Amino acid sequence: MGFRFRRSVKILPGVRLNFGKRGVSTSIGVRGAHVTIGKSGTRTTVGLPGSGLSYTHLEHRHTVKRVESTPPNEAETAEGDTRRGYLWIALILALIVWCVLSNAASATPSVVGEWRGQTQYEGTQDGQDLPDARTAAHWVLTLSADGKVSGTSSENACRVMGVWSSGANPRLFPLDITLSHCRDDKFNRRYSGSLLASAAKNSGQLTLQAFEMPVLGQPVRTYDIKATLRR
Repeated sequence: MGFRFRRSVKILPGVRLNFGKRGVSTSIGVRGAHVTIGKSGTRTTVGLPGSGLSYTHLEHRHTVKRVESTPPNEAETAEGDTRRGYLWIALILALIVWCVLSNAASATPSVVGEWRGQTQYEGTQDGQDLPDARTAAHWVLTLSADGKVSGTSSENACRVMGVWSSGANPRLFPLDITLSHCRDDKFNRRYSGSLLASAAKNSGQLTLQAFEMPVLGQPVRTYDIKATLRR
């Protein structure tokens, strides 16, 4: 039984270094389409992931001896090898660009869908916590593709209606929502805030705040709603 050793290390999105008994090689691409450049030559593999169908082409590396003069047929061969080399370089660069763009697109989260999580309600008056305005309840929040927000909290009967939009930050989504039918009437009001989404963790940080319009001689109250929601 022969000894075999192979290890692969990711150095950039879509680029890996492979270490084996025969030396070091470089793989560029993604699942279903990649190019491996090694000591023996350049191997190109294209396939359909999950189907078992693939096509592999191996371009062997040629060693050219230095001579005083090159016969016409050898000159033509060298020119052909140069052209193929340029084509491989162009293909590798195209794969690198495609990998980078694919990774950038996959890293941008989408908020469309249903979000769930335990939500904390807090109220303050002139900067001091209001003991009777602190509670927690489970939320089910839905953000639709047309920019609408809806949701419920069965524990305190709150209903959520509003809108969301895209912000300057691709991960930050501004929200403008209204709570109604809450058993604790003080939370029935309009809130503004945001949802900071994370594609990697499939979660989002919800932050909402509402202010009472200040009246001369009356205390100023604010209400905050915070949660870590998941899909």
